[in-house]
Amino acid sequence: MHAPKPTAGSFVVSALADAKTLLASPAVGPWDGSVALQQVPGHSASAALIARGVALRALWMWGKDRARHARVRKIAANALAPRAIAGLLGKSATLALELLTPGREDQKMELVGEFVAPLIRQPFLAHFGVCGAQAAMLHGHFAMMAPFVRSVAAVSNEPAPYFALAAAAQMIDTLWEGPLPREAVGARVMIDAVNAGALTRDEAISHAILLMFGNETSVQALAGLIARLIERPDLWHAVASGALAVEKLVEEGIRLGPPTNMTLVRTTTAPVDCAGMTLAAGTEIRMPLGALNRDPCAFVDPDTFDPERDASKHIAFGGGPSLCVGAHLARTTLCIAIRALVTAYPASPQARIVRDMIRTHEQGVVAIHVDTA
Repeated sequence: MHAPKPTAGSFVVSALADAKTLLASPAVGPWDGSVALQQVPGHSASAALIARGVALRALWMWGKDRARHARVRKIAANALAPRAIAGLLGKSATLALELLTPGREDQKMELVGEFVAPLIRQPFLAHFGVCGAQAAMLHGHFAMMAPFVRSVAAVSNEPAPYFALAAAAQMIDTLWEGPLPREAVGARVMIDAVNAGALTRDEAISHAILLMFGNETSVQALAGLIARLIERPDLWHAVASGALAVEKLVEEGIRLGPPTNMTLVRTTTAPVDCAGMTLAAGTEIRMPLGALNRDPCAFVDPDTFDPERDASKHIAFGGGPSLCVGAHLARTTLCIAIRALVTAYPASPQARIVRDMIRTHEQGVVAIHVDTA
């Protein structure tokens, strides 16, 4: 019997078990995130800024340079380690209750814009030294950077995301030159790494931006979870009464998403066996999280939101050496938010849920209008 011929090109994973095997394999490395514009148009100041954005993105930890990936990932993980984020989580818990008691007469609230977004964003950005007007400006840059996660093809053709990345870096660099607020623990971890020679200044800045940009997925994760919870008053009551553990609810919400509309991309560095074939070195591997976390071989009735199931087998945070360094923070923040919500409103609020293709993982929850009377 002949061994299967190595397959090159692109390979899409359709089974969760295969995805986990590949993510853990030493023969599968990060995707080459250095893909960039072929040409930077013109010689203007704008072109120079775009070129800087291209260079900064090439530093991101998901590139093929494994030594740099391990070095940078270790420091990024230190910036989000439990001890480093203790103050951040405390601020999140306090902020959650403040946001849910606005003290206004109409007793109406748009949960995504008035609760979810500020709760996720404000403490995390402050962790890296970004507050106030700078935070609002940074979110404008993040909106322009969306093609970096929306489409691999779009990245090579649009200069705007690179311009936004460079502008964000310029902002962070300036903020880090001045005195940092006490809560900017993550910024200090990155700056200390620069001073110790473990990172270059550009590496520290570009990865702080990557972490802050990546944190935006938690906004959709929490909004989607709240939307599902409002659809199920029985679950809302179970969480409020303590009959259902918040952690189980959160884990199932993460499995179903959003933001599991993303596709993980990896590259083989040596031949590797998967699904009865051998993938040649240099094969691009795509792992659509929305489909894999609904694998019927791994989850019974996979499209059903069932917090009683064991949802821990999902790969919403990736896996292997590239497991999301913010996974613990994301889970804990979502738990804080849900506990605050059911404490403020023990009964499920009346809600008009405005969603955009939540179950097909395209864009997620746009708004949740609630009457809390």
